[in-house]
Amino acid sequence: MAPVAESKKVIRISENMVLISEEEYEGLLRAKENAEYLAKIDESREQLKNGNTISFTMEELKEMEADDWKPTQKVLDWMKLGSLSH
Repeated sequence: MAPVAESKKVIRISENMVLISEEEYEGLLRAKENAEYLAKIDESREQLKNGNTISFTMEELKEMEADDWKPTQKVLDWMKLGSLSH
């Protein structure tokens, strides 16, 4: 029989730890993602309420699909307004 080597490792933990199931962990991740998503929706609602929106015609949207599309003055003006509100 071959000899068995034993080693001992010392693990130092500087933070408190909690042991939970993988299912509970995944639930916490989903809850965090949902909270982040809801915060984005709240931010969007606030932008809409403050008039920080822009509308495009279907033709404008189709033009934006082009690889060589450059922002129009309408987009540049809206971007400038958006940066002023932050």
